[in-house]
Amino acid sequence: MSTTFVSHSGFSVDQSVFLPAGTFRHVTTVSNRLRVLPGELSRRLARDAKRIDWPENVWMGVSVESAEYTYRIDDLRHVESAVRFLSLEPLLGPLPKLNLDGIDWVIVGGESGPGARPMDEKWVIEIRDQCITAAVPFFFKQFGGVNKKKTGRTLRGRIWSEFPRTRKINDARKKSCKPQ
Repeated sequence: MSTTFVSHSGFSVDQSVFLPAGTFRHVTTVSNRLRVLPGELSRRLARDAKRIDWPENVWMGVSVESAEYTYRIDDLRHVESAVRFLSLEPLLGPLPKLNLDGIDWVIVGGESGPGARPMDEKWVIEIRDQCITAAVPFFFKQFGGVNKKKTGRTLRGRIWSEFPRTRKINDARKKSCKPQ
């Protein structure tokens, strides 16, 4: 599992993590070390999220690469960040019944590089349709593969680059969540 912290400004489609240089580096370094503990980080997130004073420029997301990891979405719902997002990449299997309640953005992408596992276009279409139904912005990053530039990011004749709106974090809620 990877947890990505995203700054509100500095977006670039070509970056795999949308962070300006140096921003939240200490946080991402810690999360990289915790990647060896799949599931534990998202459970910790669910347990401790209400005690964190989430700044409005921090977006929080979890990776869900197959149905086996959808529990991470429930863990993410405990977070009071300005945006909660799903990074469904590399997408390694179908996700036919995503619960998108409380989710502000979905990013989908295939694996790229040598040894990349294939992603079925049907899986992407199914997720896109779920996002449309739930009114959740959908961002299709790439089909992936050994030559990702060749496979591109056009999905059924369209490039999907929707972005979420940030929601205001309820100040009363934030104050009640601060550690004593």
